[in-house]
This record gives sequence, C-alpha cells and structure tokens, in this order.
Amino acid sequence: MGGFFTYFALGYALRPVHELSEKINSISEHDLYVRIDNFQAGDEINRLADSFNMLLSRLEKAFHMQKSFASAAAHELKTPLAAIKTSLDVLGLEENPSSEEYAWTVQVAEKQTERMIKLVNDLFTMSMQHDYSFEDNVDLNLMLQDILWDLQPQIEEKQLTTSITDKFQRLLPANAAMLYRALANLVENAVKYNVKGGSVEICLAAEERHVSVRIADSGIGISQQQRERIFEPFYRVDTSRSRKTGGAGLGLAIAKDTIERHGGQIGIESNGNQGTVFVVRLPI
Repeated sequence: MGGFFTYFALGYALRPVHELSEKINSISEHDLYVRIDNFQAGDEINRLADSFNMLLSRLEKAFHMQKSFASAAAHELKTPLAAIKTSLDVLGLEENPSSEEYAWTVQVAEKQTERMIKLVNDLFTMSMQHDYSFEDNVDLNLMLQDILWDLQPQIEEKQLTTSITDKFQRLLPANAAMLYRALANLVENAVKYNVKGGSVEICLAAEERHVSVRIADSGIGISQQQRERIFEPFYRVDTSRSRKTGGAGLGLAIAKDTIERHGGQIGIESNGNQGTVFVVRLPI
C-alpha cells in the first residue's frame, strides 16, 4: 500500500514536469516565437517555464540576427556581381567593341572584384574573431602613428590636419594585428567621412585601470538615433555616401567585437554640433 501510494503521489507531483517537457519538445527551430503561457504548477516549475521563455527569446533574436546577417552578406555580394554582369552585357551588345569599351569593362570588373575581396576578407575576419591570442606588447602611440601613415594619401587628398596627444606611456597586452585592424577602422572612418580641410584628433589618456583612446573628427556626424545601430553589421549611416567610399558596413562591427574581446568597451560621445567622437577603453 505504501508503494502504491508513493507511486501515485510522485506521478501527481511530477505531472507538471511532464506537461512542461511535452510543451518544450513540441517547439522546433521553425516556431521559436511560441511561448509557454498560462502554466501554473508551483513556484519552482513556473520559474523554469519563465527561464525557458527567456531562452527562446534569446534564441529567436540570435536566429533573426543570423538570418539578417546572411541576407545582408548575400546582398552585398550580389551588388558587385550584378555590376560586372551589366558591364559584360553592355559590351556584348556591341558588334565590334572598341579598345575604350574593353578598358571600361575591365575597369568595372576590377573595381567590383576588389570590393568583393574586401567584403569576403571582412566576413572571414568576423568568423575568426575567436581564434587569436593576446601575447603582444603594444605601444598604442606607435600603432596610431602607423595607422595615420598608412592613411596619409586620403588625409592629404582631403587636406586634413591630424594630431596625437599621448598621455599613456605603457605597453598594452593585446593581439597587435587585431587591435591594429580595430583602431584603423575607427581612424579610417574619421578620415573617410570628414569634410575637406577638417581635422582628426586622437588622444591617449590613462584612467584608473584603463587606457582611453579618443578619436574625434570634424565630419558629418552621427545622430542619436543612428548611434544605437552604428555597430550592427552592414548598417550604414548614409547608404549612398557609403557606396561611393566603398564601405560595406562591417568595419565598426569588427572594431566593437575586437575591443570587447580585449576586455574593453567602445562608444560614441557628442562632439558639439559637428563631427563624431569614438572612445575606446582598454584594460591595462
């Protein structure tokens, strides 16, 4: 009698768990929007159902971001391919194409191919962000000087004035190649979206346990609403302007991920009525 009583008592007590398990098993990757609602079975099991709902929300968001990322990547690759095909079709309409028409077609194909190569390299960088060490000792001042030197042709073309204020005299443990890529993306944006005759000011300063890298420009600026999405992959503040400069919208996403993997933070501050200020904080 005790055994039968225990059997039925446990069955009654565990019935909500079985019901919850059946509802969880009925949810597949195609209906992550489904939630376990109106489930009343005691505090502990209710909390378990709430936790599962939160997990579903995070998974749904992650799947949506992945789908959007894949769609945007496909669109970015489709655009240069369409341009190449269009130029070839135009060339094919001519019975006896001239050397100038051949040269124009080759120029279009070369430009769009370089654009695709850059995009593929950026995508590869994002996929490999997990696999690197932090065994380098980096002099941030020298690294930023190298970045400005590499961008010198663009700086001279826009007649920009640049400056580096160094108030941090220590070496920073980091991955030199990835940190260079992240900071170069920020400085390149400050140059690319600046006005002719403008300025790019970089300031290094030591804080309590961090070093801050402040990159201020006098360019087109970013609105408060756009700042919330500026670090999303493939997001552009000005689509038409980004097309002219060849951007795919991955630079800031790569920079943010790299800085965070170094234990740091990146954000945007106001620069008065004009320009943008990116602030990077890295642990010392």
